[in-house]
Amino acid sequence: MMLETMLKLRQFLYDNVYRAPQVHKEFEKARKILYDLYMHFIKDADAFAREKAMLFEEKIDLMEKDTPYERMVCDFIAGMTDRYALNLYKKIFMPSSLV
Repeated sequence: MMLETMLKLRQFLYDNVYRAPQVHKEFEKARKILYDLYMHFIKDADAFAREKAMLFEEKIDLMEKDTPYERMVCDFIAGMTDRYALNLYKKIFMPSSLV
């Protein structure tokens, strides 16, 4: 009986949450934000160093031993909260008003 209830719940979640068009649209937005942040930092190591130093408010060695740069960028982005990533994306990619 418990297994049957769990399977019904699982099917409900897949049908109404995980596969819902509104949710999928938000996943696509999040994917673009993460991809754009990743590519920005891959192309601009200085921007990565500045952002990481600002976040940790101290001078840190960005070239950790035996850690590829791409992995460090991934780890940095993975550690961001949703709000931080979104605000950073806006700061980097959205035009600011002149007034």
